[in-house]
Amino acid sequence: MLPMSPGLPPPLVHRYAVVVALLHLIIATVALFLLAGAAAAAARISDMPELPLTDTADWGHVIQVSAGGGHTCGVNVKGEVWCWGTGFYGQLGDGTQGESSVPVRVRGITSALQVSAGGQQTCAVVRSGEAWCWGDGYNGRLGNGHTSNSSVPVRVAGLDDIKEVSAGANHTCALRRNGEVWCWGDGSYGQLGNGFLRSSAVPVLVTGLGGVKKLSAGTSHTCALTRDAAVWCWGKGSDGQLGQAVHGSTVPVQLDIGNVLQISAGGNSSCALKTSREVSCWGGSGLRRRYGAVHEDTFLPERMTSFGDVQRIAAGGRHVCVQRKIGTVHCWGVGTAGRLGNGASFDSREPVQVIGLFDAAHISSGVNHSCAVDSSGEVWCWGRGNSSQLGNATARSSSVPVKVGPRPRAPREQLQGPEAPSRRG
Repeated sequence: MLPMSPGLPPPLVHRYAVVVALLHLIIATVALFLLAGAAAAAARISDMPELPLTDTADWGHVIQVSAGGGHTCGVNVKGEVWCWGTGFYGQLGDGTQGESSVPVRVRGITSALQVSAGGQQTCAVVRSGEAWCWGDGYNGRLGNGHTSNSSVPVRVAGLDDIKEVSAGANHTCALRRNGEVWCWGDGSYGQLGNGFLRSSAVPVLVTGLGGVKKLSAGTSHTCALTRDAAVWCWGKGSDGQLGQAVHGSTVPVQLDIGNVLQISAGGNSSCALKTSREVSCWGGSGLRRRYGAVHEDTFLPERMTSFGDVQRIAAGGRHVCVQRKIGTVHCWGVGTAGRLGNGASFDSREPVQVIGLFDAAHISSGVNHSCAVDSSGEVWCWGRGNSSQLGNATARSSSVPVKVGPRPRAPREQLQGPEAPSRRG
């Protein structure tokens, strides 16, 4: 019973009791709402162990890097994922929605095998075979059945035994170990490959495709490499990114190219590394080097380099980079903001060597920037940096590689003669 105030008439006592009761009800309701919100947030990473945040300097030896729209992520030898750049949609995965010019650790991921940075979302495969995504949830691109953003990882619904993920601009695809491909997110151009022009917040099976061993999602199209060295693509095709003169396809179409080792889907183009170690590309975005201007499109696969020792290809927004066996990196296409890494900002039809990289072990190209992991596990990035995606504690672009890390460091200089590091054969 509420205490009665002495000297108050009975009507006022009654009103006093009603007001106090209402205040108690409001306080209880707010408390329940806050507890429910906290529980829901915790459930998103409930089966992942919570770890104390570590200093950026501890991010350690990196084995894989992925350059996205305005952010970049890497996986280290400990299985942690670290991201940097713009985080407005939560794509850095550290529980915040801010920008970071140095790497921050993604919450809860301790056994990552691979990471893929998309337009405004990021996804990773962990050792258990699950896929986890974070960032922009519009059109269901996180694959968890919802369309809301998340600044911490959420599990992709209904998929296990995953080998690889590839995040495009607005959609993501996963390759299972049985050779199936599943996609989710924006499907307005047919890039989910299930025969429809609609989005999906949960993974859908790509129609009529099996035996896949490699996968790559571009801006609005997707390509897959099968075990018989054939290439299949689907989605938007108006710029030739499907490798044939069609405006698009909601199901996979096979390209007239064989003996392929790797594929990479970029902005509105795609490239393939053949068993001969030569590179062929198709589509737009400054890939065509012969018979015309840099910005012309080619609908059929066309040979792009004469290198005979290419190890890896990375198609970006409007440029392409390749990593050679000797450890050097070469890029061509649109050079705005220094994305070719050769110290200039001019377009180039021919591959130009990225300055200062002699021991690259992994490369990745995003919309306007590229990154490489060297043999010591350090990461170097170049190109547009206005969103801090170069990760060197600044928000400035660079036409030469800069080291990713907590402390600013001068760009790598071109070394020649006896001071140049030895090239790996």
